[in-house]
Amino acid sequence: MSAFLLEQNLEMPYNLNMSKIKIYIKNIILLSVLAALLAAALLSGCAQQNEIIIEETAIPTLTPQATATVEPTPEPTAVPQPIEIIIGGTGDIMVHKRQLEDAKYTAKFEEGYEYYFKHNFKYIKDALQYPDLMIGNLETVFASQSAEYSGWPDFNTPDIFAYELKEAGFDVLTNSNNHALDRGKDGLLRTISILDENSLYHTGTFDSIESYNTPIVIDVNGVKVGVMSGAYAYQHINSLTPEEQQYMISVNEAEYLKKEVADLKSAGAQIIVASMHWGYEDTYEIYDDQAELAPLLVAAGVDIIFGHHPHILQPIEYMEVTLDDGTVNSAVVCWSLGNFLATSYKRLQQEGAICYVYLSFDPVTEEVTINKTQVLPTYVDNNYTYLYDYHVFPSGTAIEKMNIDDFSVPKDFAKTLSLKYADVMESITGGYVEFISEVPQK
Repeated sequence: MSAFLLEQNLEMPYNLNMSKIKIYIKNIILLSVLAALLAAALLSGCAQQNEIIIEETAIPTLTPQATATVEPTPEPTAVPQPIEIIIGGTGDIMVHKRQLEDAKYTAKFEEGYEYYFKHNFKYIKDALQYPDLMIGNLETVFASQSAEYSGWPDFNTPDIFAYELKEAGFDVLTNSNNHALDRGKDGLLRTISILDENSLYHTGTFDSIESYNTPIVIDVNGVKVGVMSGAYAYQHINSLTPEEQQYMISVNEAEYLKKEVADLKSAGAQIIVASMHWGYEDTYEIYDDQAELAPLLVAAGVDIIFGHHPHILQPIEYMEVTLDDGTVNSAVVCWSLGNFLATSYKRLQQEGAICYVYLSFDPVTEEVTINKTQVLPTYVDNNYTYLYDYHVFPSGTAIEKMNIDDFSVPKDFAKTLSLKYADVMESITGGYVEFISEVPQK
């Protein structure tokens, strides 16, 4: 107790009696008890304030409500648009003796060449590269130098010529013509191999039954274009056995040609081009085989016919053929496109034409529409600047626009070109085609 008093700094009065002391002590004890109780109460209150009471709350049950499904608006289906393509064709491509002499002489000025043909195409190259598919008739063979190069009557041309044709812009060369066997079976087979080496599509002669049974179908802007050809006759036909004649050459016989068209269709061809070696040389009139076979081809499903062999130009027309069921088939028929490249002293044999056929293919209906046909007149010139110096010119183009820089232009050259252009217009006639004097711009 004395310690307690000391801790509380309480002094006991010296004059108090014992009874009073007892009362005083009781009061002190009572105060201490009250103080302790008060402290406990305060502590209890703080604990109640800090206590977190979690009461259980009933979670309401949610009943799913039906909601309306909003269907997305479908995007409109894109309708495939018609595909536009341009197919070009030329007449005969030949290399006569003087052209060989020109190529050999010109090679003296060009490093790395034994025969140089590039200048032949310098001023017509843009015209050959303009269409989506360019087709020409190759009327010579590549039988190798060991077989001796030569011109008419038995052609044999250096291999480099095939390369230059490809570089100039030709995509397809047909070689079913009367000169395809000029160097026999070996020459025919080697020609095929040279065309393959230069990535040129070709048809008309075949090196095996398998290739004969494999139609040429080319993808052009997403459209499958089939190409076929035929010839009225072959020199040296007996260089092939009767069995080989059945599959190594294409012929102008009705049943054979109809089968060719059917095979192309079976192979997926949607547009068909026929390259036909037919007619009669130096004749403007349509010959019997032409008049018979053209409507047969159109009726079978051919869309374009590029004709050659007469070596002069013949008309171009739009032909319609009504089938037994009333269906009408139509095609552009170029009876003869003349000479594209050759040696000739005859005025009309120096002239040719590049024919451009503009077509639309509907991928939904698979209908083919011929929109228009253009003709670019051409002229084969040999000016003797370097020996013979052969060039093919677009005869309607102004000399200034051609930028001639590899030979001396004669004073009357513009007049010569103008006369050649007029000749072509007269030979083809303008009733159907559109004549153009320059290469169109895409």
